[in-house]
Amino acid sequence: MTLRIVQLTDLHLPPDAAAPAWANLRRVLEHLGRHEATPDLLVLTGDLVARRRAASYARLREALGAYQGRLRVLPGNHDSRRMLLAEFGDLLERVGPAAAFELDCRGWRLLGLDSVRRPFVHGAFGRVQLAWFAARVREAGAPVLVFVHHPPIRVGTWWLDKDLPRDRRRLESAVRGSRVRAIVCGHVHQPHEGAFGGVPVLTSPSTAYQFAPRAWLPGKASWRPAYRVLELEPDGALRSRVVALA
Repeated sequence: MTLRIVQLTDLHLPPDAAAPAWANLRRVLEHLGRHEATPDLLVLTGDLVARRRAASYARLREALGAYQGRLRVLPGNHDSRRMLLAEFGDLLERVGPAAAFELDCRGWRLLGLDSVRRPFVHGAFGRVQLAWFAARVREAGAPVLVFVHHPPIRVGTWWLDKDLPRDRRRLESAVRGSRVRAIVCGHVHQPHEGAFGGVPVLTSPSTAYQFAPRAWLPGKASWRPAYRVLELEPDGALRSRVVALA
């Protein structure tokens, strides 16, 4: 049976619930309810809030109430890991300082990695988490799908590419020749496809606002929200599409 996953990323929710980012999240959730039937899993890949406020995480958890039991989250560089764990700790596993997740579902192993190393914007995984990841991949008797905030590949925009995880080569060693079928990321606010360690990498647009590909300077190119749908088959086949709202 097909495993259907929806990825939301880079929500950037401010304290003000009337702000455009919150309106876009509500639009996306409404669109999911109308057009995507019932996803088996909703995965949020970081930058959940724009400013680190406990109330914003609590409000988000309430907004996602319909996905109780079908939800996983990861931190991004804008997030407070402490506040995220306080509100979503039941969905995460502490791996050293990192907040990761592991889920076996319908013939797939789903792994979520924490790439945040505050106070820096760039990503890093850390030795403890990388050892945990390598072990989970080695022992997997099923195809593996990986979620993470920072992509391990360049997208052709210098002010985003400088944020590559600093220890990505150790991640590559664990991925190459493994059962990992894809790495699904956020952070860059745009769809992009590449490869890392012989594995496809998919970056996804934001539910809040988009960056223009290859833009010379940072700036919001569009407030049109979007999300990614992933369809996973028991034989390891994977299909993916981006849905952008008008």
